Amino acid sequence: MAGTPRNVTALRALTDRGWRPQTGIEAAQGNPYYSQRALGRALRTPADPGINLQGWINPYSLTFYQIAVLTAQPVQAFPPNLRRVYLLLQNQGPGNLYINFGQDAVAPTLLQNANCLQLITSQFYEQIGGGSVDSNGFPIASDFVSPDYGSVITDTAGTTLLIGEGVFMIDRWAIALATLRGQ
Repeated sequence: MAGTPRNVTALRALTDRGWRPQTGIEAAQGNPYYSQRALGRALRTPADPGINLQGWINPYSLTFYQIAVLTAQPVQAFPPNLRRVYLLLQNQGPGNLYINFGQDAVAPTLLQNANCLQLITSQFYEQIGGGSVDSNGFPIASDFVSPDYGSVITDTAGTTLLIGEGVFMIDRWAIALATLRGQ
């Protein structure tokens, strides 16, 4: 039978066995898809082997960059961005970093406290967000990631800050939606 084409429909029929309980709990509770027959059939159908299928289009982009921080005046480390869904800030030393969102950072002195977050050497700060998109492809945030700009100042010359910024790429997502809709 070598060289004969495969009957894909017959092969799929052989592999679709339907729901069977895998544990005693499932046997006692019954088929979870019983009331949703269409969903149950869809979940029982084996996945296509992946031939000529469009893959998942990642709507996110992650960029890492490093900046040198000054001691005399604050530096804007990253710009404001409403599409930011992830932020990682790591002090790469040798001094302390003072970071503020939405206003300039002020290093502490004997007479005043810092108005910001302090990161000691090798310490990091991470904001994890994410979310989903609406039918037009615009992001819907589900967790907090600051959209404000970040201002940084240090107490030791030569201190650097590593920034990892993840953003939602509306353009990439809109193209994928338009392709799926046939526009």
